[in-house]
Amino acid sequence: MDPAPLLHAARSTYDVVIPCYNRAHVVTDAVDSVLAQDPAPQRVIIVDDGSSDDSATVIRVLAATHDAVEAVVLPRNIGAS
Repeated sequence: MDPAPLLHAARSTYDVVIPCYNRAHVVTDAVDSVLAQDPAPQRVIIVDDGSSDDSATVIRVLAATHDAVEAVVLPRNIGAS
């Protein structure tokens, strides 16, 4: 008996958080990569830490395009956690 179907059925859902600071040029690739996983995450939360490039705009577009993507855009950079 192949155990792969049993392992896949037993997996619980998961979420992914993607931190972003001035990464407008790669954040779409990161989201596409995460959404391509099998199984895909239930939610992808992208947190923009007050970027000075177009990251906030790209993140908002991603959230509007994909039901699983949520955008959190901070008004200013607050640095490492």
